Order: sequence, then C-alpha cells, then structure tokens
Amino acid sequence: MFSIRVMRATCWFALTCGFLLCLPAPPLPVSAQANVSNFITIREKAGVTTTNYPVQIARPFAPGEIKKFPRAVVNGAALTTQADVKARWADGTVKHAVLEFYLPTLAANSTVTVTFANQASGLNANPLTKAAMLGKGFNFNARMELSRMGTITSAAARDMLNADQFTYWNQGTVATSIILADHSLARTFDIGFDSNRSIRPIFHATFWPLVNKVKVRFIGEVANTVALQDQTYALSLKLQNLNPINVYSKASFTHPAATRWTKEFWIGGAPSKIEINHNLEYLRQTTAVPNFDTSHVISEAVLHAAYTQNLDSWTNAAKDIFDGGNLFKLMPTAGGRDEIGPYPTWVVRWLYTGDARMCEQSVGNAELSAAFPIHFREGLDGRSFDRPAANGTQPAALGKILSMTARPTVFLHRGNAYIDYNYTEPIDKIVPLNGTSMQDDEWLPDCAHQPDYHSVLYTLTGDYFFLEEMNFWASWSAVSANFTNAYWWGRGPVGDTGGIIDEVRGDGWILRNRAQAAFLNPDGSAEKNYFTRLTHDAIAVWEGTLGLTGTPNEGTPNYVWGATTARKKFSDKMPHPTELPPLGYWEEGHAVGSWSEIVDYNKAEIEASPWMHFILVYGLGRAQELGFSTDKLLGYASKVVNRSLTNANYNPFLTTAYQMPTVKRVNDAFYLSYLDERKSYLATFDPMPGFYEQLQDGNHGYAFLLMTATAMTRREAAGTQAWSFVQQNIQPAPALHDNPKWAILPR
Repeated sequence: MFSIRVMRATCWFALTCGFLLCLPAPPLPVSAQANVSNFITIREKAGVTTTNYPVQIARPFAPGEIKKFPRAVVNGAALTTQADVKARWADGTVKHAVLEFYLPTLAANSTVTVTFANQASGLNANPLTKAAMLGKGFNFNARMELSRMGTITSAAARDMLNADQFTYWNQGTVATSIILADHSLARTFDIGFDSNRSIRPIFHATFWPLVNKVKVRFIGEVANTVALQDQTYALSLKLQNLNPINVYSKASFTHPAATRWTKEFWIGGAPSKIEINHNLEYLRQTTAVPNFDTSHVISEAVLHAAYTQNLDSWTNAAKDIFDGGNLFKLMPTAGGRDEIGPYPTWVVRWLYTGDARMCEQSVGNAELSAAFPIHFREGLDGRSFDRPAANGTQPAALGKILSMTARPTVFLHRGNAYIDYNYTEPIDKIVPLNGTSMQDDEWLPDCAHQPDYHSVLYTLTGDYFFLEEMNFWASWSAVSANFTNAYWWGRGPVGDTGGIIDEVRGDGWILRNRAQAAFLNPDGSAEKNYFTRLTHDAIAVWEGTLGLTGTPNEGTPNYVWGATTARKKFSDKMPHPTELPPLGYWEEGHAVGSWSEIVDYNKAEIEASPWMHFILVYGLGRAQELGFSTDKLLGYASKVVNRSLTNANYNPFLTTAYQMPTVKRVNDAFYLSYLDERKSYLATFDPMPGFYEQLQDGNHGYAFLLMTATAMTRREAAGTQAWSFVQQNIQPAPALHDNPKWAILPR
C-alpha cells in the first residue's frame, strides 16, 4: 500500500527534513573530535517521539575547521552523515555544505545538541537513479494544472524526470535532491494558453529512501526573456502518481511577467515539528553572517507580538500566492521598516533565538518576495553568460539568470521603463508581449531600499530556491544602472562592467547583495565567477573615481574609467571646481532648500545624507569581511563616520542629523574643514533631541546605522575613538535588545 499522507511543509521541515539509512557509525578518532563551539540545538515541538528523525541543514564553517567533509555528532557518537560540500576556503577546508543525517531517537519535547567533526567522505556516491526515483516505493509525481475559460494546461514532474530534464543538487546514500526544469531552447515543458508558452514549471524534489518520503517544491515562473507576458489562470497542485490528491487550489489570478510563486509539500507525510537554533555565536565566526553582538536577548513578548499579536504580525498577514506577507511592496517608499538593514528584522530575530515562529516568518516572506518583477532568465541561444575563463571556456547564457555579458546594453530599472530605453540597442532589448504591465503600480523594486531576503535562508537550509532568488536579485541590480560608458553614471568602460551607481545607500545595498552572492554561490559555478568579477569591477571603478592610489586596480581599464569619466559625478551638476571632497563625501547631494530646518540655505548650496553614507560603509565593510579588497574605499568613506565623530571642531551628535552640508554657496566648492561644515548648520538646530529620539527606533534610527558603520571602520583612522563614542552613547539603548539588526561589533 502506498501512503496518501501529504502534508504542507512548514518552515521547520523546509529547514530540517532529511533521511538516511540507519547505519551504525564508528567512534571518532581523536583527530576528528568536534569543535565544541560549533553546535546546533534541535528541540522537539510536537510532543511526539520519533525514531530515526530526519534532519537536513546547511552550514557554514570557519576556515581550517573541517578539512574534508563535515559529520554530525550527538553525545560523542558520530552519525551517518551525507555532506554535499558547496564551497571551500582557499586552504581547501569546508566553507559551506548541505548536511543530511537522522537522530536515532528524538524524544517528545526534548532538546538535542549536535556538534560537527571531520570525516573522510561525504557519502556522495551512489545517488538515486532515475529508475529508483520513479520506483513504486516513492509514488512520485507532482503536477501543476492551470485552467482558463475551460482550457486546462499542465506539467508533471514525473514526465520531466522520465525525459531526463533534471539535474542533481544534493546526492549520495542518504538523500537525493534534484531540480526538474527545462531551460533548453526547446523548453518542451513550458506551458501557457497561447503559442508563447510563457509559464515555466519547475519542481525541486528531495527523496528519502529509508522511509519513502519526498519533499516537493512547486515553482511557477514567468521569466523567459523571449516570452514575458502576464498570465491569468486558476491553479491546482497535485501530488503522487497513484491515487493523486489535490494539495492546493487557487481561483483565477494574474501571474505578472518577471515573477515567480512557490509552494512546498510532502509525499508520505511531513516529519513532526521541530525547532533548530543554528547558534549565532558560532555563525558569526565563519563570516557568513556579520559580527552581531550576541549579548542581546529578545523577549518572548516581542516574539509573540511579531508572530501573532500585532496587526502587522505574520499570523495576521495575507500570505497566499502573490500576497504581500510582511513585505513592503512599493520598495521605493520612504521610511525605515522591518526589511531594511543588514537583514530583515524577522531574520535577525530568528538568528538570535532559533525560534520556529521567526523561522516560519523568514521563510514565508522570502518565498513571497518572488512576486517582485526582477526575474529574467535568458531565452536566447548563442550568447555568453560571462567573459572567457582563464582556460578559455565561456559559459552559455541560455537558461541562466540575465547577465550583462549576454546583453551589454540592457537596462532594467523599474516596471516598463526599460522597454524603450534610448541607450539599449535593439539586439539587447527585452520587450514583454501584449503590453505587459510589469505590475509597477503594485510591486515596485528598487536598489536604494533593497533588502536581503534570501542569503541567510540559503546559508542555513541549502535550498536551491533561495540561492536562485539571491542570484535573480543580484542580477537585476547589476543591470539597473545606465549602460553607456560616456557618462559618469555608466557601468564602466565596456557594457558588461560591474560598476555600481545609484543613491549612496543603493550603492551599499547592491554591493552587499552582490558580494554575498559571490561568497555563497557554489565553487566553480558560472554565477560565482560572474558575481565575483562584478564585485571586483565595482571596487576598481570606485577607487579610480576617488583617486585612491596604491591599490592592485590602479592603471586597469576600470580604474582609469573611474578616474576620468566617473569622476565627473563630482562636477557635472554644479559649476564648482572638480576637486574631490576632502571630508569623504560619496556624492555632492542635492540643493539645499530655503525651507530647510537643519542646514543654513545662505551658507550651503548642496547637502547630502550622512545616514546613507553609513549604509554604504556597511556594504563596503561586509564585502571586506567576505574577502574583497575594499580597504582603500573604507579608509576614504570612514571620514564621514569616524572623523566627524572625533574632530574637535565638530559636534559628534550632528553626525546623525538628517542632512549634512557638502558644498558652499559662496564659491561652489566642497567644504575643506569640519569647522566650516559645522557653521553651515542653522544656529537654532539642536541635534541632541533627534539623537535620543533615534535611540527609540530599532528599525532605522540613524544612530544605530552609525553604530554599524563605526563597527566596520574600527581599524581606520580615529576608529578607536569613534567606537568609544558608540559604546558610551548608543550601545546602552534598550531598543537593541528587541531588535538588534544593527547591533554589529568590530571584528
């Protein structure tokens, strides 16, 4: 008999479900004993005792810790552990891996501590074959059916598996994960209601042979660059080959172009609920996450309110396909909010507590964010994804996320703005079919307010969906700047250079997301190489723009372009001399209005936002932590942070004011001293009340942004003194306990 138990996969299961054969494990040799500081805890939440409880996680590791493959250890006993190593450090030790193992016994309401040790093999040989996955034991199939006006079109995972339209993601003797999708030119399995077949069905399936369970993720995608159009349909999702059952239905809705949706279920019944604390104290040591201050303790009252009690809590949020959850759909809207910061508030609370409710909120919002129209998958053949590698090979672009090498003049900014953009050449234009709206009146992305929904989810789950979402965002951001190399806002000397030009805060968020994509993508992947190159490109352009010497990039085409064309950003808008700003401004800013309540209109002509500089400094510092050489850039940008806090001629509390003067009205020149800058604030402006008010706003108080920036510039000039100011005036703020998303310490 085949089990017909099919349950919705919740956050707990998406993060922890795995099965492997119940094999005795030999004792660990002394040389392989676990690093006791590297552990996770697993708490049983359903009041059920389970034998051979499945666990699947992903985990980053500190350099030098795991020489070959990681292995899970409980109470000194090594568990049979499959380790799919995705990335290694330069010394060959494990950087990031997906682990599958099971707990021999997980007692009801118990908590188990799992540590990690080295082993010689990842048990990656002999994954399930196609025949095995199609075998009767799994009863495997997943079907999505779309209907409109009496017409039904469908796609089945079993048919795709039979046709060999799959790739392995995790493989071995414990569990086998595959990605079922046809990204070929033929795209045989794409479906729709006209000849364009604009909807691409994708299935992710993880098979657990010990218990004949399969975790299935459904993905519906309208992203093909040659078939973009809104699609309206009703949806039904079915599981199992024999005795198929409907696990989800939705009445007619519109699936906008450049968006995706996803749902996840289990064949054979989902495991019981558990809660995993991934141990932030250890995670921060790996640099996979920032150096959070783990002394903060988030109260149960705050967690309960965020999940259930508040009007905008996760429980009360609409969270079906294309609902907004807790997301801010119109991203360019001004104001601080939960999702803006190093990570969204809900992700930070999950990292600190391991709380299953915060995990569910983090996963749910990350899945719903696929509704933003930033998903573009190359549909044309004969184009290259990236420049040639050192060995001369050049990856094809077909089926991959959009790249600038494939379309050097493409410009994707917001909504329909890119369709007829003047600088985009016809060969590179992406033109949606049938006047597609791109839903820019409902879901509007931008770079200046861009969150990081996905990197932590991929880091701790290894779920390919979150990796690909992370890549889609980094790809879209890379082509959201003007392509032309003739103007300072261009990408660089050639069309596929990775130069970044946005608002100052946008520069910081784009760099942050791009560097994390480069760090986390699997070794040897085209995406890792692409985002690594683009990150180096941006650094070189900025170094040239700022005239920073003594860098490895000096004299390169990107550096020279920055030193000539891009430097015009400091002189194009106003008739002042072309000198670089000596006080570390990243931009001129905008004209001071006569209505300003902070800056004296009679003394200053241009003003900028110091708090945007704080975000930029965080992005530069985060890239440095991930292995990119931003030292020179940090040294320059740290002036707005450290020296303004410590200069004897400046009031340090002005550093968190909404605006700062950058250009004098008397001679259209940058300020040369902090004394002159300070004198250009209105004499009636007192920054102290605003400073203390900011200490009540854990989401976006400028003082907290300053704290994070100061942590990143601790090693720069005046960094020690600046950090002392933070310790005395900002760190004691009670708001950090319940929302520590900016609570980052110097490394």
